[in-house]
Amino acid sequence: MAKKIVKVYIGRFQPFHKGHSEVLEKALTNSDLTLVLVGSAFQARTVKNPFTYDERVGMIANYITSTGIQYPAQLEFAPLRDQPYNDAKWIQSVQEEVDAAVKRAFGNHPTEIHITGSDRDE
Repeated sequence: MAKKIVKVYIGRFQPFHKGHSEVLEKALTNSDLTLVLVGSAFQARTVKNPFTYDERVGMIANYITSTGIQYPAQLEFAPLRDQPYNDAKWIQSVQEEVDAAVKRAFGNHPTEIHITGSDRDE
């Protein structure tokens, strides 16, 4: 039984831009499930985070729809709260979101999980 490939893309997407779209399209092309974890969810608007979680998910979903491309991967979104000064709690929340999405999509089918994106924030 072949493993299902899951790509996890974590970002704030403030705003969603061409660099994000290129990473996302590659993930959607090379996976069975792409999970986009939208960081800094449910925070008040700031200069650094001007868009809400729902607005960012809308931007990404509208972009994917506008391409007209039918990607082989399922696409899911989930909010990811910041956990200031508590990296262990943030990592745990990422793992919980990934585990839940994999269970919803594939049950107990074997999976291979990859994190995609870039590391450029503090």
